[in-house]
Amino acid sequence: MTKKLVFALLTAGSFSAVAQEEAPAATSSESNLSLDASIGYTSRYVWRGITFANESAQGDISATYDAGDLGSFNVGVWGQLDLTDDYDEEFNFTEVDIYAGWEKSFDIITLGAGVINYQFPSMNGDADTTEIYGSVGLDVILAPSVTVYYDVDAAEGDAFYVSTSIGHDFDLGFSTLSLGGAIGWVNSDGGEWLYGSGDGFTDVAATASLNFDLTESLSISPFVSYTALIEDAKDANGNDNEEIFGGINLSFSF
Repeated sequence: MTKKLVFALLTAGSFSAVAQEEAPAATSSESNLSLDASIGYTSRYVWRGITFANESAQGDISATYDAGDLGSFNVGVWGQLDLTDDYDEEFNFTEVDIYAGWEKSFDIITLGAGVINYQFPSMNGDADTTEIYGSVGLDVILAPSVTVYYDVDAAEGDAFYVSTSIGHDFDLGFSTLSLGGAIGWVNSDGGEWLYGSGDGFTDVAATASLNFDLTESLSISPFVSYTALIEDAKDANGNDNEEIFGGINLSFSF
């Protein structure tokens, strides 16, 4: 299973993950609709502390509609292309995620909710699953946020994963330096589902990225990340996992 730094990507996610940070959308005064796309390379694909691929290409395209007092709504699709034969998946799309979400700010508080459908084409649907999530963030120093994910499909029982993250941007003049960190926690069903463990803290992640605006709608962002499983969390082979990896993302807004 997978993904998203505070990304979401830290998907981390990570952006999912780590999730990975995209450039802000460029929205014209005549339309409330904005479109964003990104493509990137990463030397490791790590989701919630578990390595799912080594070198890979990742891409995302999304649309966001600003509904004013109702908040903003977005839909998108994210994909991962394995670039090595380490897992016998060279040049195959090993994951495709379809997502939709809502977000609204109330003074210094931002609330969010959404759904993510994870698809794994090479596994013939056996590992596909869906999560719903809710999030709360504060517009204060270090921008703390908490996101709670709940699997409504493949996991048995009530499998929760909670990501708590912080981050800060530094204006360097020629670029923006973004630093972020996150820690994951699961309940007992979530631990059994994701890590073969019980409840407790599961993984930590830290990411540093530099954002360079090439034009008003085009930016490039190299990054470096550290992730590790902690306490009793293990990968699918029952091993600890610790990674330092890097990559680069090219983001478009239009």
